[in-house]
Amino acid sequence: MTSTTTKDEEKSSKEEGRNEFLNVNGNPVYFEEDWDTGIGGGLWSTGMAMAKYFQNHTSEVRHNLETLLLLKGETTTTKQKSGLSVLELGSGNGFLSVCLAALGKGIIKD
Repeated sequence: MTSTTTKDEEKSSKEEGRNEFLNVNGNPVYFEEDWDTGIGGGLWSTGMAMAKYFQNHTSEVRHNLETLLLLKGETTTTKQKSGLSVLELGSGNGFLSVCLAALGKGIIKD
């Protein structure tokens, strides 16, 4: 299970005993592996490596996303922005999509 949460949900998660798995751009990401559910039930090492890259290079990746947004004719302050669309062509649990959504908050469409 992968998800990003608000501060209230983060407090609730801590009360429920869930631990933050990763923090991307100040947004906690929670993840629980269950390999018994099949190949998509766990996190592959390459997914974790890319997520750690997002975590450790947030400003550079956000800058690149903002540059793409500018090429589209928008800025992060544009009132009528549509944002960037992202398609992850993975086959798993969507962990990287959640991490990229956390990193690109305000740039990538919800």
